Amino acid sequence: MPLDAKPETDWEFYKLIIQGVGYAVTWIIVFVGWQVAHSQNAKRDQRKELRDQVDLLTQHIRTVESDVVTYLTSIDETTSVSYWAIYFGVQRINSSITRIDCFSEKYVIDALIDFRKAVTSKAISGPNSTKPVDQDLDEALKEVSRKSNGLIQVMEARYLNHYPPKK
Repeated sequence: MPLDAKPETDWEFYKLIIQGVGYAVTWIIVFVGWQVAHSQNAKRDQRKELRDQVDLLTQHIRTVESDVVTYLTSIDETTSVSYWAIYFGVQRINSSITRIDCFSEKYVIDALIDFRKAVTSKAISGPNSTKPVDQDLDEALKEVSRKSNGLIQVMEARYLNHYPPKK
């Protein structure tokens, strides 16, 4: 009888080892799975946050563009949009774009500089400057529109370079 007891004890020992290895493998799979899911969620959140920032910046650029049109085309001198509202809008866009790491590329910064120049140098050079008229007004408005669209297109292109669409 004692000879029969030894194999049963060995089998019990092997069963415990197999169960322990099974539990360890299970927890390793759970941990690795959690790491992968966490990494994917973090990347998705970063992509969504950048998308929201691009959308908000696009909205601000369009608002500044609209304010420039209102400011330059108003017949009455008491417009609801002042030079300073436009100037501070451009400054807000500038600081927002320069804070975003993936927009630190030269072509994005160049498009931002072109936009700023179109608004604050060519269209409206100061709070007491005379408004452009006739052909100069048309050219100033077209330039602001071109540079606004150019900046938005560059931001969108950079976003797509940074996060290419899934196929």
